[in-house]
Amino acid sequence: MKLKKIWPWIALGVLALLLIARFTVFGFYRIPAGSMIPTLSIGDHIIINMLKKQPRRGEIIVFKYPKDPDKDFVKRVIGIGGDTVEIREGALFVNDIKVDDKLQTKPCSYQDVEEETGNRTTYKCRGFDETLDGRSYTIIHTHEEGRSFPAVKVPAGQYFVMGDNRDNSHDSRYWGFVPADHVRGTLAWVWYSSSR
Repeated sequence: MKLKKIWPWIALGVLALLLIARFTVFGFYRIPAGSMIPTLSIGDHIIINMLKKQPRRGEIIVFKYPKDPDKDFVKRVIGIGGDTVEIREGALFVNDIKVDDKLQTKPCSYQDVEEETGNRTTYKCRGFDETLDGRSYTIIHTHEEGRSFPAVKVPAGQYFVMGDNRDNSHDSRYWGFVPADHVRGTLAWVWYSSSR
C-alpha cells in the first residue's frame, strides 16, 4: 500500500525536474529561414544546450541578434576572440590559414521559402565539405564567382558567425560580431526535421 502512495510524488518530482531543465538547460527553437541550409532546413526543430555558452569554432549557436536583441538567430561560429577572418574569392581563411573545403561532385539544389508570400523557390548550388577545427559539415554557394570579404579581427569576448548557405545568409559579414553575453546556447541536436 505504501508503495502505491509514493508513485504520484515520484511522478510530480520527475515532472518538476523536466520543467526546470526546460527553462535552464535546454532551449527549443524552430528554424524559420534558409540561411543554415543544408545543415538546418526551414521548419526544423532544434534543441540547444543553454549551459554551453562558450562555443568553439565550427559549432552552431543560437544568439540574440545584436541589432535587435528581441530576435534570435542561428549561425555557425567561424571565429572567436583574437581570430582574423577573411574570405578570398569564396575561400575562407581563419588566422591566414585556408579552411579545408572540398567541392562535392553530386548535384546540388535546395528550396527556400519567401517569408512574406510563402512561395517556394528552387536554387541551384555548389556543395562543399568544409572542415574547421576538426568539425566537418557541408556549406553551399549559389554564386559561380567567389565573393570576397576583407580581413577582420574578432574582438575579445565576441564571435564571428556565418550561415552554411554562404551566399544567402545575413551574418557577421553584414552586421558585425556577436557579444558573448548574447549567446543563448550551442546546438545539441535536431529533434524533428521537416525535410529528412
